[in-house]
Amino acid sequence: MLSSPLVMLLGGIGGALATFLVMMAITAKSAHAPGPALLTGAAIGTFSATLITVVLASGDPRAGYVLAWSMGPTYRATAITGLAGLAILLVALALLPLFRRWLQILPLGDQAARELGLHPRRCRTWLRSLSAVLTAAATLIVGPLGFVGLIAPHIAAMTTPPKPLNRALCAAAIGATLMTAADWLGRSIHFPYEIPAGVLTAFVGRPYFLWLLYRRHP
Repeated sequence: MLSSPLVMLLGGIGGALATFLVMMAITAKSAHAPGPALLTGAAIGTFSATLITVVLASGDPRAGYVLAWSMGPTYRATAITGLAGLAILLVALALLPLFRRWLQILPLGDQAARELGLHPRRCRTWLRSLSAVLTAAATLIVGPLGFVGLIAPHIAAMTTPPKPLNRALCAAAIGATLMTAADWLGRSIHFPYEIPAGVLTAFVGRPYFLWLLYRRHP
């Protein structure tokens, strides 16, 4: 019963919603600024990792599935999950142009955004909500792949002209390329055994992310 797809889907949606609401509540005083949001996400991620460790230490026979899922195993994907991911991607790409004006104006600062008729906090809430839904969907389909979401936008920002739609499309393409490469390498490096794609992306992504932080704060 507890391992049925419907229960897992509902549990995943509920967990994602609870995590998002906690993050929004904690970062409300800072107007959901990127720094506090990132630190809050890291803290929640550490807490979640602790819960996974508790499950693994409990001796429950389902703990092996939890461990495999936490590594982002793309080899568990089926045709149905692939079609579901494609459908979610198409919906996201269709919605993206609706937020183009927000994405162009918000980087100018809250004061400029207000003068141009935007409500900065409300706009950021909607954008974060969309990001949370897409992240939850990807996590439910494959597993935690957070470093792809960190690396791809930064690469797109460094290689694409500063136009929101161009950068978003470029980030999506880079993320898909990274996942395809990680999946192929995971199946090839230690054949016939498979290394989860999430492990490989984290192995590359953590040093890259630290290097980005070092560049920004010399």
